[in-house]
Amino acid sequence: MLALFHAGTGLLTPLVVSPFNTHRLARVQKLHPVLEPGAVLGADRGLSSYAHIALLVQAGVHTLMRVGARQIVDFTPHRPFVMPGPRRPPQIKGRPRSRWLTAQGQED
Repeated sequence: MLALFHAGTGLLTPLVVSPFNTHRLARVQKLHPVLEPGAVLGADRGLSSYAHIALLVQAGVHTLMRVGARQIVDFTPHRPFVMPGPRRPPQIKGRPRSRWLTAQGQED
C-alpha cells in the first residue's frame, strides 16, 4: 500500500493498493496527479530513483528522501574518495565513490 498524508492536517488523501510482491515504485505515479507544484514530498529510500525524482522535478514538486542503502554520502570538503577504475584495493573500503561538489553558499 502507498499512502499520501497531508503534513498540515494529517488527512489521508489518496491510497494506492498494489498486488502482492509489487514494488511501490511501480505504482507511485498514480499519486503524482494529486501533488501540486511547490508541494514537498517526503519519502523513504524505496522511492528514491533518479527517474522518479526527475518526474517530480518536472512537475515542480520538491522532494526529501533518504539515499539508497549502498550509497555513501559525505559532505566534508576535500574528503578522500575512490577514483573510478577496474581494480579496487581493500584499503578503499568504506570510502565514497563520488567527489565532493563545490559549495554554492555559506550553508551548503
